[in-house]
Amino acid sequence: MFGTGGCSKVVIKDSISAGCVFAGFVQPGHKCGGTNENFMNNVAHSSKRMGAYFYPGPDQAACTEASLFSAYHCIENGAIYNAAVADIRMSKMTMIDNFMGLMC
Repeated sequence: MFGTGGCSKVVIKDSISAGCVFAGFVQPGHKCGGTNENFMNNVAHSSKRMGAYFYPGPDQAACTEASLFSAYHCIENGAIYNAAVADIRMSKMTMIDNFMGLMC
């Protein structure tokens, strides 16, 4: 849980999530062009919907980015970024054997 009243400075790295009903990971993105310091080198597989659901962090109203993530064999998307942000970026992502790969 992120944001006001929630957790802060959470780091998830080198983790695997499998067989989830909604998403393997629900995670804020990072600043565009910046270093991905809170979510890196994670893998989701065999999720019923998506491998990862990304959303913009509090300082990312103009541009948001997700990176360093992999997903395979997810029923819907490997990764999705569903936000009303003009500039959404995904970099260094690997999507294999998902119904749909990346979606913004």
